[in-house]
Amino acid sequence: MTSTPYCLELPVRFSDVDSNGHVNNQHYNSYCNEAMMHLFRAAGVDLETLSQQGIGPVVWKAEYEYLGELKYGDRLRIRTTVTIPKPTRGIFNHLIEHAETGQLICQARHYGLWMNRIKRRPHAFPADVIEKIVKE
Repeated sequence: MTSTPYCLELPVRFSDVDSNGHVNNQHYNSYCNEAMMHLFRAAGVDLETLSQQGIGPVVWKAEYEYLGELKYGDRLRIRTTVTIPKPTRGIFNHLIEHAETGQLICQARHYGLWMNRIKRRPHAFPADVIEKIVKE
């Protein structure tokens, strides 16, 4: 089961840029996390209620392939899809592009799960969450 793509545009902030004049690689993780949270909210997932139940999203593995660079003042576009291969796992695929030129800058993949923070164990994606983010 895979979601339809969710798009988010963000500006490259001065604080995102390193001494080489381009976005420091640590900020790509932040961009992808922001896209995941926006995807959940846009789908109507109530993260606050899940948090009160002790359940929350966790990224347990992340992979990045850098193909270009972004600089201060650029705008980036993140296209995110989610695939749910089994009830406790989700794979978030992110394509980060230069918003003005469409150039692919980075491909990222986050492997995530819902965690029961009280039991410290994986928790199955709630059925209503799957229905909200994944269209078959």
